[in-house]
Amino acid sequence: MKEPKVESPSPKGYVIGAGFSKSISKYMPLTSELTSEVLRALRTEDPISVETFPVSTDVELLLTYLGESQPWLDAKVVLKNRALFLRISELIAEKIIHFQTLAIDEIKNSRDSWPIKFIQAWMNQPSCVVSLNYDVLIEQISTIAKEGFDYRDLYTTVVASA
Repeated sequence: MKEPKVESPSPKGYVIGAGFSKSISKYMPLTSELTSEVLRALRTEDPISVETFPVSTDVELLLTYLGESQPWLDAKVVLKNRALFLRISELIAEKIIHFQTLAIDEIKNSRDSWPIKFIQAWMNQPSCVVSLNYDVLIEQISTIAKEGFDYRDLYTTVVASA
């Protein structure tokens, strides 16, 4: 007699973006909020430059513009744009780290919070997670959710553009 075949549960799929982080914590900014934070910081450093940006409502578009080859511009302007690209990149990183720290502190102070339980569920059942996030909030929560867990084990495949 054949033994019945026991199938493992099918993996559940999750696609997450910046809105997911915002749902985890009020501190996590959406892209528009991140743009405002970065531009506010830049205005204190160089108010004149900020007002002359060709794209000033979306930090992603601004970085794209500043990072593109601009052969029609004078070499000094190209170098200034490159320096601005680097400074904006630094500010984005600083802001994200700041907000993640606030969010993690909030989550640690309520260990029964739903984000921890949700990520524990990912860890305890077959799950496929596609993250389009600009932050590492999920990875940080995973180390809270399971003592000694290495967040690099959360994702089996990392897809990055060249």
